[in-house]
Amino acid sequence: MPDREIDTRGVVIGGSGILAAVVVAILATFLLLAYWHISARGGSGASLDAPIAGANLEEAPQPALETYLESKRRQLDAYGWVDAQHRIAHIPIDAAMQLLVERSRNTNSNNASKPATRRSARP
Repeated sequence: MPDREIDTRGVVIGGSGILAAVVVAILATFLLLAYWHISARGGSGASLDAPIAGANLEEAPQPALETYLESKRRQLDAYGWVDAQHRIAHIPIDAAMQLLVERSRNTNSNNASKPATRRSARP
């Protein structure tokens, strides 16, 4: 059995490199904390109760959601103007689907009455 010895010089060099990397990382962390004016123990000193800019969250958003959804349901079931000046209107969704079906039937019946203009590739 060959005699395997641990290369103590390599272990010491490797360990020293790891230790140096850890020391550099710690120093970099403290320098960045000082640059950003943040205490290493207590944070930035900002109050935890300070208001955060942006939208406020509701404690119970369900009533507001129900009101919003109801207004959208009413719009889906009603006639009205989207832009009266440009004559753009909205109609109930059921009426819109019925119009699409009727237009599709009319288009299909018009196409069926026209003679075919393409020739088939098959003889």
